[in-house]
Amino acid sequence: MKKTTAVPVIIAGAAVLVFLALVDPTQSKWVPRCFFKFATGYDCPGCGSQRAIHALLHGHFADAWHYNALLIAALPFMIFLLTVTIGRNRWPRLYTLFTSNTAIYISLAVILGWTLLRNIFGI
Repeated sequence: MKKTTAVPVIIAGAAVLVFLALVDPTQSKWVPRCFFKFATGYDCPGCGSQRAIHALLHGHFADAWHYNALLIAALPFMIFLLTVTIGRNRWPRLYTLFTSNTAIYISLAVILGWTLLRNIFGI
């Protein structure tokens, strides 16, 4: 990510976090609902993410896990991946490893598995 695009992305991300800290997604009409769930009745892999982030920002870790366990489990990896992406010139082999087709396929398989588990077994 170029430095010229990093600043607006960081500002937008911070704004979303502030919004989710201040607004309870379970109570607000300003928070968008999942179109996939509305259209199909099934949970998408991201269903519950807004509620999970809101719960995390308020220190309610068990609630966050209940809303979307994959998001909570993946947060350390996403932070690591962001760090590797920012430092891709410093760690080019690490960046190549974690952005390879194999890594992407593994991520997609985990997301698909999570989607199936939560819809079949109600996890």
